[in-house]
Amino acid sequence: MNDATVLRYKYIHIGRNRDTTTENGKPVWFIFNTRGGDAIGRIVWYPPWKRWVAAFSETSVWSSDCLANVQMAMCTLAQSNPQ
Repeated sequence: MNDATVLRYKYIHIGRNRDTTTENGKPVWFIFNTRGGDAIGRIVWYPPWKRWVAAFSETSVWSSDCLANVQMAMCTLAQSNPQ
């Protein structure tokens, strides 16, 4: 997956911010609410676990469908950006 890729789901989409933010040497992928476009979380590389992990906004509320979409996105990142 390259920096221009956006994963789109029914209620959320996942993509890069315009400033191409990085953390731990890997890109930060932001989770946006499809309706309002607000960033409600992010997916980052977590070196101690050598895995992509999700961090959610404190005020966001998540359904099981949206969490499943985030899990799919993390699996896609793991396949295209191995450690």
